[in-house]
Amino acid sequence: MFRRMAPRIRLYGLRHLRDEHAAEDLTQHVLIATIEALRAGRLRDPERLASFVLGTCRMTVLDLRRSAQRKERLLTQFGAERPPSVQPSMPLMDRERLAGCVQDLKERERTVIVMTFFDEQTSESKTTLDELKRNFGDAVLPPIHRATILREAPAEGKLVYELDPQHRATREYYALSQYTLKYS
Repeated sequence: MFRRMAPRIRLYGLRHLRDEHAAEDLTQHVLIATIEALRAGRLRDPERLASFVLGTCRMTVLDLRRSAQRKERLLTQFGAERPPSVQPSMPLMDRERLAGCVQDLKERERTVIVMTFFDEQTSESKTTLDELKRNFGDAVLPPIHRATILREAPAEGKLVYELDPQHRATREYYALSQYTLKYS
């Protein structure tokens, strides 16, 4: 199903969203929705799979556009009244020391230490995290959640800390770096 549908979904996303990252997010979202519908038995006729996928693409894109328009209206309406936000400064990290700590870890510890791209809404992510905890115990740290900022930061040549210090993924990576430094 992935090989057949993913390229179509991605093309739909590129055409309607005009953003490669948004198209990739759309592909993942639609495939997850399709798999969940198949598992729940909501899609019984395999011949209707393409129609279901197209409909899910269309509704997801419409929802994304509505959300963006709503956000724009709210910013236009209330943005001028909002006081400028003061970003608390994140403590400087010793990047060289952090890189050295990670390199000193054994290969197994380096690959199992944290689950990234975690999506708490999918049963697959939850199951994987439970399996990791069952097999590796305390070696599994809290997961780093899936977030667009994790792709945007490298694309802009910045760290996630510089792009948005208050984002959940930023705080999760910061906690990971502090843990690594603490036990080095």
